[in-house]
Amino acid sequence: MHVAEAKQKIGSRFTWLCDTMTNDAKHALGDAPNSEFVIGPDGKVIQARRWSRPDELRADLEELVGEVENPTSIEDVGMKRLEAPKTAPKGIVARLQLPGGMTPIEVRPSTGLSLSPLAVAGDLPRAEPLYVKLRAEVDSQYFKVGEGKLYLGFFLDPLYEVHWNNQVAPVAYEINAPTGVEITPLKGNGPTVGEKADADPREFLVELSGESKDPIKLTVKYFACDDAETFCKPVTQHYLVTLQRDRDGGSRRGGGRSPSGFAGRPSGESTARSSSTGEDAVRRSRSLKAAVRILREHDANEDGKLNKSEWTRVKNAPVDSDADKDGVVSFRELIDAIEAQTTQSADSENSSASPARERGGRFAGPPRGFGRSGGGRRPNPAEMLVRMDANGDGKVSKSEVPAQMLQRWDRMDTNGDGVIDKKELQELAARFQRFSRDGAPGNRPDDRRSSGDQRAKRPTAE
Repeated sequence: MHVAEAKQKIGSRFTWLCDTMTNDAKHALGDAPNSEFVIGPDGKVIQARRWSRPDELRADLEELVGEVENPTSIEDVGMKRLEAPKTAPKGIVARLQLPGGMTPIEVRPSTGLSLSPLAVAGDLPRAEPLYVKLRAEVDSQYFKVGEGKLYLGFFLDPLYEVHWNNQVAPVAYEINAPTGVEITPLKGNGPTVGEKADADPREFLVELSGESKDPIKLTVKYFACDDAETFCKPVTQHYLVTLQRDRDGGSRRGGGRSPSGFAGRPSGESTARSSSTGEDAVRRSRSLKAAVRILREHDANEDGKLNKSEWTRVKNAPVDSDADKDGVVSFRELIDAIEAQTTQSADSENSSASPARERGGRFAGPPRGFGRSGGGRRPNPAEMLVRMDANGDGKVSKSEVPAQMLQRWDRMDTNGDGVIDKKELQELAARFQRFSRDGAPGNRPDDRRSSGDQRAKRPTAE
């Protein structure tokens, strides 16, 4: 519907590509909010950035195909200027101020019968359009301590061109919480508004505690009236709200959030996250480029992610990259890990040094923490081997480790059974700890410079 409306309104002559309702393309391309990709004739990604920037895109294209004598201007395109649609007024109802660090959670429309989700298009006919879209978020402390604020925002879908009728009963919601979850209050009504009609969202902030795998059932009642004044009718909608993060949730616009930069980013106390320019933007862009290059070099089966075998071949790779612990490092997890490590390095140095430089899928320069555990210490070989357990059987075989580790295999596989089991991993970890404590640089008697200014070699046993 969005694409059809865009084609009709702006008269475009290019080809539109529309993602699926389950966001398959968005997930495959890294989940960035406003990403941009240049793809070559062979289907390979030539350039990628997490935030679209016209000047950088033009520079990329000039580098790829050369400069043009007369660059196209907006006036050259000849698009007609569209008058803004006549809609109900906005800015009538004040937006709700939210706590910092809100996280979107999963929302599904429901039939209202038990826990039945609404049938998707093509399944069963839907009698009534969903004129109102529900957005649900929880504050950051909920996922830490199990209690916090739950935000419920009811937004009119602009595709249906409707407004709130303020001459009748205001919007009302009712919550049915599952066992183990407490929400206060369970009912609420929207404000009484002096204007006859408006199109502002109706927002609520309630107290939330407890957890459950079962969804929260929410019912909302309102009057939907179209802007053309052809109908005005009561509508009841049902939603299922699950207390799980929604990676497709985006960020709420307005309501005290900064109007510049990333839509919905907090302002004020969250200054470090509010800027979409400068070093943060450069860091995001370079993280994405690094991720693309790593996939090109190490994604042997070309499935868009790295399994444990592929991951172990990435030189100086971030240690904790499999965020959802599903055994593979997705494109998004790879980007997040690179960006997080780069940010951590920049913060720890308290400087404006450039983020990590990428060369052929490897990481060079800051952040120096890549390939090391927390605090910059050398990675424990036992920890590394546990991450290489691709089949999750608690043992590590020769096929699961990189070639460079095979030369030390006999020293790790002490019983010679062809695998490194839990006991051997524990022994390896203990030996490493002793070595780190007694033989770390600065503690060993032989930790000194030779006449050739070369550091004495470490014992080769480990």
